[in-house]
Amino acid sequence: MATRQEINLLNNSIGQIKSSNVLSPKDKQLLTDALDRLSKSPITSVPATMRSSNRDCTTFLGDTNEDGTINVVDIVGLVNHILTNLGGVGDIPCGDKNGDGTIDVIDIIEIVNLILNPPVSGCTDENACNYNASATDPANCTYPIQEWLDCDGDCNLDSDNDGICDEFELAGCTNPNAFNYNANASDDDGSCIAIVEGCTD
Repeated sequence: MATRQEINLLNNSIGQIKSSNVLSPKDKQLLTDALDRLSKSPITSVPATMRSSNRDCTTFLGDTNEDGTINVVDIVGLVNHILTNLGGVGDIPCGDKNGDGTIDVIDIIEIVNLILNPPVSGCTDENACNYNASATDPANCTYPIQEWLDCDGDCNLDSDNDGICDEFELAGCTNPNAFNYNANASDDDGSCIAIVEGCTD
């Protein structure tokens, strides 16, 4: 839940927004709604993890004061930036969420939404072993160590369930008492020839 200090900061910003003459009525409403939602949210801070496409942002997107988190202080700083009609990104390039070269109402709302709906880190590749359908922030994916194995290390194809992948089955006689026993054979093909003792001359 927002602390008393955070609520005071947000309420002060809301008051400044409402009395501003640099924002349109629509932008004022969008911003005050976003800040009001943040003030009532159980989450007011998230770790800063998203890299920005803006070359001037050397840390993480939304973390305008570079403290490792995206929080109320970052939002208030961005509001102050647009209320003073500075234009561009000034000295807070990590506040340019959409990378259009300026900090505006949309950037602030999107960064508020990052706090209210924090990105879920995880693999977004459906073909990976650790695919996470809920992930919104791509992380490292893992895959089977060999193309003939599944994610558990078992054969994709093992028609006789002997633990040897079909790709590596070797047909032959597997009876050690047979004349033509093949110690390398893994799949008996019915070719065994019985040993018949007796005179061969």
